[in-house]
Amino acid sequence: ERFSSLEKVRALSPDELSQLKGFGDVIAQSIVLGLRDNAGLLDELTALVDIRAGSSAATASGALSGTSFVFTGSLSFDRKKAEARVKELGAAVPSSVTKALTHLVVGGSLLVPVSSKHKAAEKLKAEGANIHILDEAAFLALLAAREAGPAPSIEAGADVLTEARSQLKLF
Repeated sequence: ERFSSLEKVRALSPDELSQLKGFGDVIAQSIVLGLRDNAGLLDELTALVDIRAGSSAATASGALSGTSFVFTGSLSFDRKKAEARVKELGAAVPSSVTKALTHLVVGGSLLVPVSSKHKAAEKLKAEGANIHILDEAAFLALLAAREAGPAPSIEAGADVLTEARSQLKLF
């Protein structure tokens, strides 16, 4: 996403690549050499497929496109399945809480921040970040609403949660 195209990534030097978070000298060197060694194959593939950041149809048009979710605390559903589901719907699933995060799903009580992620999100919210902190029920209702279209009525809340749990197979 930072470089917007495969061509720009292929033009990076090992030094430039190693400046990115999570990339050390050895990994950067391996990536640059791998891209160089496979240049012919990559040229053939890029002639057939447009490989640019944001070119994925699922990401661009998913029901959760433009959002990001981090899960924390003791959840009553499988965290990996929840992460996979929001990714399928176009959301990002970063590993940490930053001001760019849009949703933190908290297992347990919302009243007293217990996890470090919950505390970090509360701090960022106090500083003006637009992070929505949700409990499990609110998360499931959000998923159900995004998948179904218009938001459900308050009277239908319990039915929506029951239906969402069964459809999402998070348990």
